[in-house]
Amino acid sequence: MLRIGPGGCRVVTDGALHAEPGDNLTASFFLPGNGNVERQKIRLMRSAGHVGGFEYAMLFSELPGGNAKLLESYLAFYDKWSP
Repeated sequence: MLRIGPGGCRVVTDGALHAEPGDNLTASFFLPGNGNVERQKIRLMRSAGHVGGFEYAMLFSELPGGNAKLLESYLAFYDKWSP
């Protein structure tokens, strides 16, 4: 599961990532209705294991122009249509 916010994302996985808080990573993901965010730099801020999986909080390190526009459009749509 992937949850996106204006400054970062939260990821819940079945398997562990091989990274520690403070590590810089690169991720690509799909924003429904907006397209692919490619090679987005993120920093792993927090990780926690729990029954059935792992949860990670990540902060966007920088947003290149194209990724910033996709994210802005996605968040505007989500904000407009969420209950």
